[in-house]
Amino acid sequence: MLVIALISVFNEVKYIAEVVAKAKKYCREVIVVDDGSVDGTPWEAASAGATVLKHAVNRGKGAAIITGFSSLSGKNFDAVVLMDGDAQHDSDDIPALIERMEKDGADIIIGSRMHNPGSMPRVRFITNKFMSWLLRKYTGISLSDTQCGFRLIGKRVIDNLQLNSDKFEIESEIIISAAAKKFKISEAPVKTIYGSEKSKIRPIRDTLRFIKFMLSVRKAKNAEFDGR
Repeated sequence: MLVIALISVFNEVKYIAEVVAKAKKYCREVIVVDDGSVDGTPWEAASAGATVLKHAVNRGKGAAIITGFSSLSGKNFDAVVLMDGDAQHDSDDIPALIERMEKDGADIIIGSRMHNPGSMPRVRFITNKFMSWLLRKYTGISLSDTQCGFRLIGKRVIDNLQLNSDKFEIESEIIISAAAKKFKISEAPVKTIYGSEKSKIRPIRDTLRFIKFMLSVRKAKNAEFDGR
Protein backbone atom coordinates (compact mmCIF):
# COMPACT_ATOMS: atom_id res chain seq x y z
CA MET A 1 0.00 0.00 0.00
CA LEU A 2 1.35 3.42 -0.99
CA VAL A 3 0.89 5.68 2.01
CA ILE A 4 1.52 9.40 2.43
CA ALA A 5 1.85 10.85 5.93
CA LEU A 6 0.11 14.17 6.55
CA ILE A 7 1.20 15.96 9.71
CA SER A 8 -0.38 19.23 10.89
CA VAL A 9 1.84 21.23 13.24
CA PHE A 10 1.97 24.42 15.25
CA ASN A 11 5.17 25.23 17.16
CA GLU A 12 6.48 21.65 17.42
CA VAL A 13 10.18 22.37 16.90
CA LYS A 14 11.12 19.95 19.70
CA TYR A 15 9.65 16.84 18.09
CA ILE A 16 8.87 17.36 14.41
CA ALA A 17 12.20 16.14 12.99
CA GLU A 18 11.90 12.89 14.95
CA VAL A 19 8.26 12.45 13.90
CA VAL A 20 9.08 13.01 10.22
CA ALA A 21 12.08 10.67 10.29
CA LYS A 22 10.06 7.83 11.81
CA ALA A 23 7.11 8.33 9.46
CA LYS A 24 9.44 8.14 6.44
CA LYS A 25 10.18 4.51 7.34
CA TYR A 26 6.63 3.55 6.39
CA CYS A 27 5.46 6.27 4.00
CA ARG A 28 6.49 7.18 0.47
CA GLU A 29 6.19 10.89 1.32
CA VAL A 30 5.71 12.97 4.44
CA ILE A 31 3.81 16.24 4.09
CA VAL A 32 3.94 18.70 6.97
CA VAL A 33 1.43 21.55 7.04
CA ASP A 34 2.87 24.24 9.28
CA ASP A 35 -0.05 26.16 10.73
CA GLY A 36 1.63 29.51 11.39
CA SER A 37 4.45 28.38 13.68
CA VAL A 38 6.70 31.10 15.06
CA ASP A 39 9.57 28.77 15.99
CA GLY A 40 11.83 26.63 13.81
CA THR A 41 9.23 23.92 13.12
CA PRO A 42 9.06 24.27 9.32
CA TRP A 43 12.85 24.36 9.00
CA GLU A 44 13.25 21.22 11.15
CA ALA A 45 10.54 19.42 9.18
CA ALA A 46 12.14 20.24 5.83
CA SER A 47 15.59 19.26 7.10
CA ALA A 48 14.20 15.86 8.13
CA GLY A 49 12.93 15.28 4.60
CA ALA A 50 9.31 16.45 4.68
CA THR A 51 7.48 18.43 2.04
CA VAL A 52 6.43 21.56 3.94
CA LEU A 53 3.32 23.65 3.29
CA LYS A 54 2.84 26.83 5.29
CA HIS A 55 0.01 28.94 6.62
CA ALA A 56 1.06 32.54 7.20
CA VAL A 57 -1.00 32.63 10.42
CA ASN A 58 -2.43 30.02 12.75
CA ARG A 59 -5.77 28.89 11.33
CA GLY A 60 -6.43 25.64 13.21
CA LYS A 61 -5.89 21.92 12.80
CA GLY A 62 -8.88 21.47 10.50
CA ALA A 63 -7.67 24.16 8.13
CA ALA A 64 -4.21 22.55 8.07
CA ILE A 65 -5.64 19.13 7.22
CA ILE A 66 -7.80 20.59 4.45
CA THR A 67 -4.72 22.33 3.02
CA GLY A 68 -2.87 19.01 3.13
CA PHE A 69 -5.68 17.15 1.39
CA SER A 70 -5.81 19.80 -1.33
CA SER A 71 -2.10 19.28 -2.00
CA LEU A 72 -2.64 15.59 -2.82
CA SER A 73 -4.18 16.21 -6.21
CA GLY A 74 -2.25 14.34 -8.89
CA LYS A 75 -0.20 12.29 -6.43
CA ASN A 76 -0.01 8.50 -6.63
CA PHE A 77 -1.07 6.95 -3.32
CA ASP A 78 -3.53 4.50 -1.79
CA ALA A 79 -4.08 6.11 1.60
CA VAL A 80 -3.05 8.98 3.84
CA VAL A 81 -2.11 8.56 7.47
CA LEU A 82 -2.95 11.60 9.60
CA MET A 83 -0.58 12.25 12.49
CA ASP A 84 0.19 14.97 15.01
CA GLY A 85 3.62 16.54 15.23
CA ASP A 86 4.04 16.29 19.01
CA ALA A 87 5.25 12.64 19.07
CA GLN A 88 2.03 11.40 20.71
CA HIS A 89 1.49 9.13 17.70
CA ASP A 90 3.98 6.32 17.18
CA SER A 91 4.80 5.68 13.51
CA ASP A 92 5.55 2.06 14.39
CA ASP A 93 1.76 1.62 14.63
CA ILE A 94 1.29 2.51 10.94
CA PRO A 95 1.71 -1.10 9.72
CA ALA A 96 -1.08 -2.18 12.10
CA LEU A 97 -3.40 0.47 10.64
CA ILE A 98 -2.55 -0.70 7.11
CA GLU A 99 -3.08 -4.35 8.05
CA ARG A 100 -6.49 -3.59 9.55
CA MET A 101 -7.56 -1.60 6.50
CA GLU A 102 -6.61 -4.46 4.20
CA LYS A 103 -8.13 -7.13 6.45
CA ASP A 104 -11.44 -5.30 7.01
CA GLY A 105 -11.73 -3.86 3.53
CA ALA A 106 -12.27 -0.53 5.29
CA ASP A 107 -12.02 2.95 3.85
CA ILE A 108 -10.94 4.57 7.13
CA ILE A 109 -9.12 3.14 10.13
CA ILE A 110 -9.27 5.20 13.33
CA GLY A 111 -6.52 4.62 15.87
CA SER A 112 -7.93 3.67 19.27
CA ARG A 113 -6.13 4.38 22.52
CA MET A 114 -8.99 3.07 24.65
CA HIS A 115 -7.79 -0.52 24.90
CA ASN A 116 -5.04 0.79 27.18
CA PRO A 117 -5.55 4.51 27.91
CA GLY A 118 -2.67 4.48 30.39
CA SER A 119 -1.34 8.00 30.80
CA MET A 120 -4.26 9.75 29.08
CA PRO A 121 -5.34 12.64 31.36
CA ARG A 122 -8.63 11.81 33.08
CA VAL A 123 -10.43 14.89 31.74
CA ARG A 124 -9.38 13.93 28.19
CA PHE A 125 -10.58 10.38 28.76
CA ILE A 126 -14.02 11.52 29.95
CA THR A 127 -14.35 14.11 27.17
CA ASN A 128 -13.38 11.54 24.55
CA LYS A 129 -15.87 9.00 25.91
CA PHE A 130 -18.66 11.56 25.71
CA MET A 131 -17.81 12.67 22.17
CA SER A 132 -17.46 9.08 20.98
CA TRP A 133 -20.85 8.19 22.52
CA LEU A 134 -22.52 11.15 20.82
CA LEU A 135 -21.02 10.33 17.43
CA ARG A 136 -22.03 6.70 17.82
CA LYS A 137 -25.62 7.78 18.53
CA TYR A 138 -25.58 10.02 15.46
CA THR A 139 -23.85 7.78 12.91
CA GLY A 140 -24.65 4.31 14.25
CA ILE A 141 -20.97 3.39 13.96
CA SER A 142 -19.35 1.94 17.06
CA LEU A 143 -15.94 3.56 17.55
CA SER A 144 -14.20 3.74 20.90
CA ASP A 145 -11.91 6.71 20.22
CA THR A 146 -13.46 9.06 17.67
CA GLN A 147 -11.22 11.96 18.68
CA CYS A 148 -7.94 10.21 17.96
CA GLY A 149 -6.13 12.13 15.23
CA PHE A 150 -4.02 9.11 14.26
CA ARG A 151 -5.96 7.56 11.38
CA LEU A 152 -5.53 6.00 7.96
CA ILE A 153 -7.82 7.33 5.22
CA GLY A 154 -8.18 5.76 1.80
CA LYS A 155 -7.77 7.83 -1.37
CA ARG A 156 -11.38 7.21 -2.39
CA VAL A 157 -12.57 8.92 0.78
CA ILE A 158 -10.30 11.93 0.34
CA ASP A 159 -11.45 12.34 -3.26
CA ASN A 160 -15.11 12.42 -2.17
CA LEU A 161 -15.18 14.42 1.07
CA GLN A 162 -15.86 18.14 1.29
CA LEU A 163 -14.65 19.34 4.68
CA ASN A 164 -15.21 22.74 6.29
CA SER A 165 -14.05 22.59 9.92
CA ASP A 166 -11.09 24.78 10.89
CA LYS A 167 -10.41 23.44 14.37
CA PHE A 168 -10.27 20.11 16.22
CA GLU A 169 -13.82 19.16 15.24
CA ILE A 170 -12.32 18.13 11.87
CA GLU A 171 -11.87 14.65 13.39
CA SER A 172 -15.62 14.35 13.94
CA GLU A 173 -16.50 15.90 10.58
CA ILE A 174 -14.42 13.31 8.73
CA ILE A 175 -16.30 10.48 10.46
CA ILE A 176 -19.74 12.02 9.94
CA SER A 177 -19.11 12.90 6.30
CA ALA A 178 -17.62 9.49 5.51
CA ALA A 179 -20.48 7.70 7.26
CA ALA A 180 -23.04 9.73 5.28
CA LYS A 181 -21.38 8.54 2.06
CA LYS A 182 -21.47 4.91 3.27
CA PHE A 183 -17.70 4.49 3.54
CA LYS A 184 -16.64 1.67 5.85
CA ILE A 185 -14.99 2.87 9.05
CA SER A 186 -13.14 0.60 11.45
CA GLU A 187 -10.52 0.98 14.17
CA ALA A 188 -7.24 -0.52 15.34
CA PRO A 189 -5.38 -0.26 18.67
CA VAL A 190 -2.56 2.27 18.88
CA LYS A 191 -0.28 3.28 21.70
CA THR A 192 -1.24 5.94 24.21
CA ILE A 193 1.64 8.42 24.53
CA TYR A 194 1.44 11.50 26.73
CA GLY A 195 4.42 13.52 27.95
CA SER A 196 4.74 16.59 30.13
CA GLU A 197 4.01 18.99 27.26
CA LYS A 198 0.87 21.10 27.49
CA SER A 199 -1.80 19.92 25.07
CA LYS A 200 -3.21 22.36 22.52
CA ILE A 201 -6.62 20.81 23.12
CA ARG A 202 -8.80 22.61 25.69
CA PRO A 203 -11.37 20.05 26.90
CA ILE A 204 -14.13 22.50 27.93
CA ARG A 205 -13.72 24.92 25.04
CA ASP A 206 -13.32 22.19 22.44
CA THR A 207 -16.21 20.14 23.85
CA LEU A 208 -18.48 23.18 23.56
CA ARG A 209 -17.24 23.74 20.01
CA PHE A 210 -17.90 20.06 19.28
CA ILE A 211 -21.47 20.32 20.58
CA LYS A 212 -22.02 23.46 18.51
CA PHE A 213 -20.69 21.60 15.47
CA MET A 214 -23.01 18.64 16.10
CA LEU A 215 -25.98 20.98 16.42
CA SER A 216 -25.08 22.62 13.11
CA VAL A 217 -24.86 19.19 11.47
CA ARG A 218 -28.26 18.25 12.86
CA LYS A 219 -29.75 21.54 11.68
CA ALA A 220 -28.34 21.05 8.18
CA LYS A 221 -29.69 17.49 8.06
CA ASN A 222 -33.16 18.66 9.15
CA ALA A 223 -33.12 21.43 6.54
CA GLU A 224 -32.20 18.90 3.85
CA PHE A 225 -35.05 16.63 4.94
CA ASP A 226 -37.57 19.51 5.01
CA GLY A 227 -36.53 20.55 1.52
CA ARG A 228 -37.31 17.18 -0.04
